[in-house]
Amino acid sequence: MVPLLARLYPNGPADINHFQAAGGVPVLVRELLKGGLLHEDVHTVAGFGLSRYTLEPWLNNGELDWREGATAPLDDQVIATFEKPFSRHGGTKVLSGNLGRAVMKTSAVPVENQVIEAPAVVFESSTTCCRPLKRGCWTKTAWWWSVIRGQKRTGCQNYINLCATWCIIGPPFQNSAGDRWPTLWRLR
Repeated sequence: MVPLLARLYPNGPADINHFQAAGGVPVLVRELLKGGLLHEDVHTVAGFGLSRYTLEPWLNNGELDWREGATAPLDDQVIATFEKPFSRHGGTKVLSGNLGRAVMKTSAVPVENQVIEAPAVVFESSTTCCRPLKRGCWTKTAWWWSVIRGQKRTGCQNYINLCATWCIIGPPFQNSAGDRWPTLWRLR
């Protein structure tokens, strides 16, 4: 398992500029090599070995040159060390249960919100999901699930249709906090 070593938006307030100022790719690659999570003995576009990615470019008398990048994170709120990562289990989890399987990005979710126990309503299509919405039978206390069969030539039409329906139906179908659209989990 690869630990979570960087906190960039949306799982933290930093952007790519903060990441670069904290040491950037050279520090991140150095930490992954140190932890044995990258193999050094590979050919890359920069030459042999991933340690080449611990170097940073600079102008040496007007000529492009390479030098060692930072050897440790310069901002521990943006890049963590291998020994003390933001999370040991990384930023994703595979969820599975009697409804199916899904991959969840946990790095952007507060720990207290990573476990959900709630009733669920499952639909086979966007059409069957829209019927209760049109009848006014929306429930704010259940998680609504729709089996989405993935992208085809026309994209995820059943998901697109649901988004359009929610936009037309509008505010009465927001969550109890009044700030989000209904939750839709993809099962396939």
